[in-house]
Amino acid sequence: FLGKEVPSELALRTLQALSQLVARAQGAGADYMHGLFECLAQALKVAAAAPEQAALAEAVLLPVLGKIWDQKEEDLLPYCYQILALLIDIVPAEILKPSYEDLFGQLFA
Repeated sequence: FLGKEVPSELALRTLQALSQLVARAQGAGADYMHGLFECLAQALKVAAAAPEQAALAEAVLLPVLGKIWDQKEEDLLPYCYQILALLIDIVPAEILKPSYEDLFGQLFA
């Protein structure tokens, strides 16, 4: 219904809405959270297809993922790792933020 291509602006708005759902959905069922993160990953792939949109997608997701990380929500951490890995793959290396280095330092500490 959207034609051959989904506009990256629409995907970015979808990504923002999904990230807000993730932020509010702590304590939701496992199946719901799995589906929510799956949708988040797909929206990220579309939203960050253009390099200029990748930084915007990163700005939307990092605060939400950081909050989950800080609260040590063990059920959601594997999803965070997957989304972070996807961000590292998608975001061009020249605009990756130094915060990734900090996260890896915490991960291996």
